[in-house]
Amino acid sequence: MNNTRMQIHFTTRLGHAVSISLDSDDQLLETLRKYGRQGWTSGEIPAGGLLLPYNLSETFDWNLIGAREAEIEGERGVWFKGHFYKRRELAARQDKKMKLADCVKYSRGAKPTDPAHLREPSGEQEYVTLAIFRGGGTLQGYEKPGAQPAPQPPAGPSRAISASSSSSSRLNG
Repeated sequence: MNNTRMQIHFTTRLGHAVSISLDSDDQLLETLRKYGRQGWTSGEIPAGGLLLPYNLSETFDWNLIGAREAEIEGERGVWFKGHFYKRRELAARQDKKMKLADCVKYSRGAKPTDPAHLREPSGEQEYVTLAIFRGGGTLQGYEKPGAQPAPQPPAGPSRAISASSSSSSRLNG
């Protein structure tokens, strides 16, 4: 029997560091949901944002990362660590280097205080991306409790992750 306990390190909404020990990895998602509902966060979002399957774009449980859905002046998005990330639905496109499928992106305008590695230039603007939902694949357990994943995206090119690839490393930052 393995007596190794899993630890999750959270930062509360007031900036306090809290560590929670789990007896089993089966408790991980529910623990993230429980404390995420209170706005507690764990880990860092990678440069370019979380890369998640398109079919989770409507049902992803934002509590898993300590974010909450909101609508401001008719714009859908999520609040995360004091910033509002706007939901953008982007059509498939192709450039000289790659083909990109339809996606849903949560991003915001970059601020002078944002680290350089998080800033993404786009014309004269810079953005910071929280999450991109693109391509196929599934991630069981990442939906809001009781929700069913949406259908797969329209047929077309994709560079999405699969559940068996590097999804856990991208999700855990």
